[in-house]
Amino acid sequence: MAYDYQKLLKKPVMKKVVVYVCVVAAASLCVAASGRADEISDLKEQLKTMQQQMELMRDKIEKLESEKTKAMPGVLEQRLVSLEEKVAKKPAAWADKIRLYGSLWEYYVSQDSSYFGTTSSYGLESIAKIGVEATLSENISANILLTAQNAIGDPGDFTGVTTDDWVVEPELANLVYKNILDSPLSMTVGRQNLKFGDGFLICDGYPDSRAAWSAPIASFYAIKAAYEDGPIKLEGFAAMPDQDYKSYETYLTDATARTGKRLLYGTNLHLEKEKYGAWDLGIFFKDDDSVLQSDTLAISQRWSYPFDFWPDSKFLPQLTIEGEIVEEMGRTKVKDYALTGSRQDRLAIGGHMDTKLSFTKIRFSPYLKGSYIYLPGDDPDTDKNEAFDPMFFGFHSAGKWLIGDINSWSLSNYNEKVIMTELGLSPTKDTLLRGQYFYLALDRPLNAGAGKRWSHEVNIIFDYFPNEWFFSGAEFGYAHPLEAARSYAGDDQDTTEFILWAGVNF
Repeated sequence: MAYDYQKLLKKPVMKKVVVYVCVVAAASLCVAASGRADEISDLKEQLKTMQQQMELMRDKIEKLESEKTKAMPGVLEQRLVSLEEKVAKKPAAWADKIRLYGSLWEYYVSQDSSYFGTTSSYGLESIAKIGVEATLSENISANILLTAQNAIGDPGDFTGVTTDDWVVEPELANLVYKNILDSPLSMTVGRQNLKFGDGFLICDGYPDSRAAWSAPIASFYAIKAAYEDGPIKLEGFAAMPDQDYKSYETYLTDATARTGKRLLYGTNLHLEKEKYGAWDLGIFFKDDDSVLQSDTLAISQRWSYPFDFWPDSKFLPQLTIEGEIVEEMGRTKVKDYALTGSRQDRLAIGGHMDTKLSFTKIRFSPYLKGSYIYLPGDDPDTDKNEAFDPMFFGFHSAGKWLIGDINSWSLSNYNEKVIMTELGLSPTKDTLLRGQYFYLALDRPLNAGAGKRWSHEVNIIFDYFPNEWFFSGAEFGYAHPLEAARSYAGDDQDTTEFILWAGVNF
């Protein structure tokens, strides 16, 4: 049976039935929707509660981790740093605290001389040094350096030392205490070098370590305090020279090297900055109990200043000016190169001025140097002694500031005026070639009618130093005596010398 739904729906009863069904269905849907909304709300509340619990758990975990970190030694990096600090503080092995060093030098010298009488001489000088530098604690160290010398050959008419035996002496033997009271203050006690500036006045030894053919001990038994902070260095010392240190204030007159007990006291202030150069003020006092009784107060002013007018230029040089002026006061028994019966007041001013042009940016790095040196002698027509006191001077003593290589032995660091020029260049990075010319004159004549012109000297010096531990070289020197030297020596022969040297440092 087929229904005609269109007709059926048009009946009133069926319309009511359909409406009723729709209302019931809608009501059911509303009830269902209302239940779902309540369920979603409950889920949201549960989720919110879970989030709060998770936040509480996170806070608790962070708190526990913090407490755990505090309880543990630290993270890995911190523990490593702490371990390194502990290792650094731990005493190192003795092998790390001791440094051995030394050197062996050989010099062959041949000379034909006329300054002390015509003589020919040759010799082979051997010098061996062995030293130990030991760190005893964080602030205390010890230094010991033994120097052995041996000279063999034919000294000619010289009375110089030549012996088949080795002579061993301590060059250094001291204790150093640094960072006293956690300050930049240090103290050195024992045999030590005392050198200020280029060594013009106090304890130079030899300014040129390669071109010198002898190596005297140039150190004192002393106590020294030093304060060094940045560009400032202040030093004060009291020193006792060896008993056989000589003074040559009277040597030119009676050929006697006066020896005796002397004490030396001093202080030196050093200021240095790269752009402004270096400046020194030194005050030194020599207490002389020898027969000379030459008590001398010396005030030294030193400076060194580099002028780089053309820093960007490849061909223009750098100019360096340096020098030293020393004023001396005191009392002495030496008058006009002879011992007097009464003491004389000393008042002398000496010094030197040096200029140097350095072409470091062009091939062979050539340089040109010029110097003027003034060391006055005594004027016999005055009541004061104007002769410059070299403080300590001798063939084997401190304070010998070399002027030339030949003439350094013929004059005595006073009563002389010197003009020097030097030209140097480096053919390779391992070599240095130098030519020197000296003109020496006396400040006061020694012999009447002989004048003041002393001599000319020319030296050609070649150095080869391929590495840090080996060096070698050769020198040829020539000196021509002038009127004053001829009158003094009684001879007009030229002096020539030839020197070969080689050495190793380790």
